[in-house]
Amino acid sequence: MKKQIGCKEIPAEGISGKALAVEDFLRANPELYFTQPELVTEFSMSNPGMNKVLRALCDSGVISRKKGGRKYYYKLA
Repeated sequence: MKKQIGCKEIPAEGISGKALAVEDFLRANPELYFTQPELVTEFSMSNPGMNKVLRALCDSGVISRKKGGRKYYYKLA
């Protein structure tokens, strides 16, 4: 018998597992600001991958982004 392909329900468009992990990390440290390179190192992700996660979290209003000098800082909203 062949393995079943397809699905009965389409997954809801939302936040990925990595984004949830980043959100949980920021919720555990609500008073701290983080830079993207710090988060890339913490989660062993690529820079573009983290950028996508941070953009999604900013767009959904979960985190805020502030510019300080030449860097952007992210914090739980």
